[in-house]
This record gives sequence, C-alpha cells and structure tokens, in this order.
Amino acid sequence: MLKRTSIGLILLLLISSCSTYKKNIMLQVETPTVSLENSASINSNYIIQANDVLELEVFTNKGERIIDPDLELTKEIGINQSNIKPSLNYLVNGDGSVKLPMVGVVDIVNKTLREAEIFLQNEYGKFYESPFVSLRYK
Repeated sequence: MLKRTSIGLILLLLISSCSTYKKNIMLQVETPTVSLENSASINSNYIIQANDVLELEVFTNKGERIIDPDLELTKEIGINQSNIKPSLNYLVNGDGSVKLPMVGVVDIVNKTLREAEIFLQNEYGKFYESPFVSLRYK
C-alpha cells in the first residue's frame, strides 16, 4: 500500500511539474530592439570612419544612373548575372579620404552618411544638373 502511494505521489509530482513550465514562451519571437521605422534614420546618422566600405550610386534627378550606366565596370570583375544588382564599393582610406569617379579624392570621414550624400551631391553637381547620391555603409 505504501509502495502504491509513493508511486502515485511521484507520478502526481511529475505531471504537475510539467504544467508549471512556461510553455507559452517557447515559440515566441523576441521583439526587435530597433524598429524598421527607425533603421533608416540610424543608417543615415552613421558617422563614416577610416577603413569603412561604402556603396555609392549616383543618379540624375530623373533617376538615370550616372556612374557606370552600362555596367561596364562590373563586367570587368565578372558580375554578369541578371538577378544580382551590381554595386560599386569604395574603401575610406586611413586618412579619411576616398577616391570616387569623376570627383577624385574627397575627405568624408567624421561626416554622417546623410552629410556625405549632400557633400557628394554638390561635388557631382559640378558635372551634372541636379544629381542624386545614395551612399550606404557596407
């Protein structure tokens, strides 16, 4: 009799211990610390440092690509697949300068991405009317 009672008590403890486990948290996804609405402002506020790799795209105000419009530069390095969007990446040198097509060597270190875009729009504005510059940190 004592043996049956002890087995019953052990089974009761095992069954009740499973019900107290927090099973409602097993498949929940943690909330992201950065919302998608704020990610654009965070990226545009990134301060450019030495040795950063930046992706540059320059367009006319009407949306035509100015730098490498026929993708000739990307053909030289072997990117011919149509599903890959080729991009041109530039390394910020240790002294804070970066060499870009047409404008040459410019100093953009310690500027935010947005400030650098405005600066480069002015630089490309010497060659084109109303250029649009998109600069991303890679």
